[in-house]
Amino acid sequence: MSPLETASVTAGMGIPDNAAIKLRTAMNKAKGWNMLASHKKVKQIRETKLPFEKDAWSFQEHMLYRNKQGQNKKTQKKTQVAIVKDLKSYIQTHAMCEKDQLGDGDILPVVIDGDAG
Repeated sequence: MSPLETASVTAGMGIPDNAAIKLRTAMNKAKGWNMLASHKKVKQIRETKLPFEKDAWSFQEHMLYRNKQGQNKKTQKKTQVAIVKDLKSYIQTHAMCEKDQLGDGDILPVVIDGDAG
């Protein structure tokens, strides 16, 4: 994975930095290589490219229906849900990062509530 992909995955999943370091070490010892980018490169990318730190998110566990059809459609499973702590600053930061890619007549899409299913 590239440093940007690794930074995105660790931030999106709420993985602490020390857990990612332990994961890299375990993969290196077991396989002789790891698919995650180095901690230094990830930290550099996080500070320069990613607009949102892990501190901007609150991770909670909810009982959600994972399967929308089939035999297990009524079975709930504990699922990690990422919730933005300060929505106004999140939208402002997102808009500032995306403003260079927008043209004069373009509109910045903002999803307030999303369902990944």
